[in-house]
Amino acid sequence: MPAVPAPGVETTRAYQPITAQERFDYFMKCSFGPMGVARGVFSAGWQMWRDRPEEWPTDASGFGKRFASRMGRGAITHGVTMGVGFMLHDDPRYYRAGEGSAAARLKHALVSTVVVRNQYGGRMPAYSRLAGLVAGNVIETTWLPPSQNSPSDALRRSASQVGFQVGYNIFKEFWPDIKRKLRH
Repeated sequence: MPAVPAPGVETTRAYQPITAQERFDYFMKCSFGPMGVARGVFSAGWQMWRDRPEEWPTDASGFGKRFASRMGRGAITHGVTMGVGFMLHDDPRYYRAGEGSAAARLKHALVSTVVVRNQYGGRMPAYSRLAGLVAGNVIETTWLPPSQNSPSDALRRSASQVGFQVGYNIFKEFWPDIKRKLRH
C-alpha cells in the first residue's frame, strides 16, 4: 500500500519510501562497498601524507591504522544514520534533480546535504545524518591518539565530512551528464 502524504507535506511523484532491506543494503554499500573502501583508502593516504595522527608511523602499518580507523568511523557513522533514520522514517539516499539550470541543481546538491526525504517524499532536516556524523567522530576519539582525540578534533572532522558530502552530492548530481557528454 503506497504511503499517503500528510496534509501540507510536499510530495514527489513516483517516490517509494525506502524499505528496511534497502536501508540495510544502503548501509552496507556506503560502509563497505567500492566507494566506501575508496574513501577509506583516500582518507588514509591523505592523513599519511599530512602525518596525522603524528603518533602513527608513515609506513604500511600506519596506513593500515589510518584505513581501519576511517572504515570503523564510517561504519559507525552509517550505522547510526541508518538506525536514527529508521526511527524517523527518513530516506538517506541522494536524489538527483537531473534537470533545471546548473545553479538550481547546484543549490539542490547543497541543500541535500542537510535535508532528506521523509516517508512521504517530502523534505525534512537530516537529523539522522547529523547524529551519525557526530556519533562516528566522537566514538572515533576513543581509539585515536592524544593529538587527535579532543572534542574539538571530533567537531573539526564532522565539519570536514559535511564539506566532503557537499562535494560528493555535486559529483552525483553532475557526473551522469558529464559522462554522457564524454561518450559523444
